Amino acid sequence: MGDQKNWLDATPSKTAFAFGLVLGVGGSALVGFILLVSLFFSGKLPSTGLAVNSKVAQAPSPSAEPSAPSGPVDIKLSDTDHAIGPKNAKVTVVEYSDFQCPYCGRFFTGAIQPMLKDYKDKVRFIYRNFPLDQIHPQARPAAIAAECAAEQGKFWEYHDK
Repeated sequence: MGDQKNWLDATPSKTAFAFGLVLGVGGSALVGFILLVSLFFSGKLPSTGLAVNSKVAQAPSPSAEPSAPSGPVDIKLSDTDHAIGPKNAKVTVVEYSDFQCPYCGRFFTGAIQPMLKDYKDKVRFIYRNFPLDQIHPQARPAAIAAECAAEQGKFWEYHDK
């Protein structure tokens, strides 16, 4: 019985090293996964650290049955809105837009700019950030940057570039 070697002694050193490496990495991954799952279910998962500006809208979660308004919609306007045109205009257009969305950009250049040119004293245009995070990963950082530009009085300069 004294002649028998255990499995580790009988295994070549390279194989034993690879086995130990795999076992160590696998064990660490398992412990990390268990910690992550426990943090997730306890609600203590750390935030991403990305500052969210109060002027950047949150996209609503999709509902089963979207519906159109059945009558007029009262949208609260404020002095801090990003606006072009006179405050006393009979028509106010409020656009909720995404800086990374190509369709939003085309809508502004193809519809809003001509409208502002043709009816400059009769219409007011208000821009509000509405980043679509699910499909445009850089939309929220762009919206936050636009709000920073607004704090410096350069919102429309940022918007138009």
